[in-house]
Amino acid sequence: MSDTIIDTVIRDEINTVGDIAARHFALGHNGDHGVYHWLRVATNGLALARLIEKRIIWPSDGDDIIRLFALTHDCCRVQEIGDQEHGPRAAKWLESFRGKIPLGDESFKLLYDAVNFHTTGHTHVHPVIGACWDSDRLDIGRVGYTPSRRFFSTPEASGPAIMKWALDNSRKRVPHG
Repeated sequence: MSDTIIDTVIRDEINTVGDIAARHFALGHNGDHGVYHWLRVATNGLALARLIEKRIIWPSDGDDIIRLFALTHDCCRVQEIGDQEHGPRAAKWLESFRGKIPLGDESFKLLYDAVNFHTTGHTHVHPVIGACWDSDRLDIGRVGYTPSRRFFSTPEASGPAIMKWALDNSRKRVPHG
């Protein structure tokens, strides 16, 4: 996986939403669900998108949905452990910033659903939602676990190269490799 992918993670409009999310975040930015985690999720998601687009036509705003998911999916956590309702809280929070989010209505619905339901432990058939959830799950090494293939939505997330790359990055607890 390319270590330079983080260089293309954030556009200005998305950066604005990320800044707002970071200010809203009640926990420590260096914690298990803090900003470094968000950046690794974005990096994982964009790497997955490049693999997925070899199999299907990737939506033009798919990368932006991944970036926004990464920067907002955990922003409404109130505790590091548990807190299964943080996804629905974050989705509701996103609605309050709808005007700042550079997505059309259909794409915003994908983002909303990805954020809202990412805590359910399910998989999803939509490739963008699947990539969002898989990018988060690929970062599980930060808390001492190894990703389980049975929780991945996309076949690309189960690839040995991306799993090793993401696991190594998450265990180092840095934004990217």
